[in-house]
Amino acid sequence: MSLLLAILVFLLSSLAIGYSGTRLSQISDELADHTGLGEAFFGMIFLGGATSLAGIITSSTAAYSNAPDLAFSNAIGGILVQSMCLAIADFHLPKVNLEHAAASVENLMHGLLLIILLSLLATIMTGPIIVIGHVHIGSLLLLCAFYFGLRKIRTEKAEALWKAIQTPQTAENISMISEESSRETSIWPKFCMHLLLVILAGYLLTQSALTLMVHTHISGTLIGFYFTGLVTSLPELVTSVAAIRQRALILAVGNIVGGNAFEVLILPVCDFMYLDGSLYHALNSSQIYLVTTAILMNSVLVLGLLRREKQGVANIGFESVALFIIYIISACVLFYS
Repeated sequence: MSLLLAILVFLLSSLAIGYSGTRLSQISDELADHTGLGEAFFGMIFLGGATSLAGIITSSTAAYSNAPDLAFSNAIGGILVQSMCLAIADFHLPKVNLEHAAASVENLMHGLLLIILLSLLATIMTGPIIVIGHVHIGSLLLLCAFYFGLRKIRTEKAEALWKAIQTPQTAENISMISEESSRETSIWPKFCMHLLLVILAGYLLTQSALTLMVHTHISGTLIGFYFTGLVTSLPELVTSVAAIRQRALILAVGNIVGGNAFEVLILPVCDFMYLDGSLYHALNSSQIYLVTTAILMNSVLVLGLLRREKQGVANIGFESVALFIIYIISACVLFYS
C-alpha cells in the first residue's frame, strides 16, 4: 500500500483497538461477576488476554513476515507502555494512590510471576541456541513457567499467609456494570464480536507498520516501541481508566499486570511463526535492553504494591513517578542508540 494509505489504515486500526478495549473492559467485568472467578484473577487471565489480542496478532504477523525486531519490540515495548499506563491510571484516582487502594495478594503474586518470565526470557536470549525444528526450546520453557506459576498462585490463594491490610481507602470488589446492564443475557456474543474486531485491527495495524518501515526506513525496533507497542496497549489504558472511574480498582491493576504477562507469552507464538530459526537469537542488544528495562519497571511496580503508599507527589505514588522517569529515559536511550 502507499504511504498515505498506510498512515490512514494505522490510524483507523488504532481507533478500532481503543474502542473495542473499552467495550471489552465493561463486558469482562460482568463476566468476572457471573463466573465467580474474582476481578484479580479474571483481569489477569481473561481480560488481560483479550486486551492483549491486538499485540498477539501484530507480533505474530510481523514474525511470519520476517520482521523479528518489529515482532519482539511490539511485545516488550507494550510491557513498558502498559507499566506506564498504571502510572497514568493512578492520576484518575483522587485522594489516595492506586497501589494502596487496590490491595490484592493475587496482583502482587502475578507481578512477581511476570518478573520471573522476563528474567527467563533474558536467559534464553543470551543462552545457547537449542531448537526443535525452527522453534527454540525456550518457548516451551516460557509456556510451562507461566502455566505452573499461574496454577501455583491459584491453588495457594486461599492459604496465603500474606494478607493485604484493609484501610478506609482500600477498595471493595465493586463491579463496573450497572444493574440494568447486568440483566443482559447476550454477554458472550458481544465479547466475541469485539474480539474479532481486535483481530482484524491488529492484522491491519501490522501491514501498515510494515509499509511504514519500507517507506520511511525506520527500524522495526523503533516502529514497534514507539508506534505499534503504544497502539496495542491502548485497550489496557482505556480499560484501567474506565475501571478506576467506576471503582473497580482490583480489576484495573489486574488488567495491567495480566496484559504484561500475556505480552511475554506472545513471544513463543512469534518464535513458532518465525521460520528462519530462533526468534530470540535474530535480535540485537536493543531488544535485550528492552527486556532488562521491563524487569526494572515491573520490579518498581511490585515494590509499590508492597509499600502501598497512601499519598505521594502529584497525588500519585513514588512508584508511578519512577515508572514515568524510567520510561522516558529508556525511550530516549533507544532512540539515540
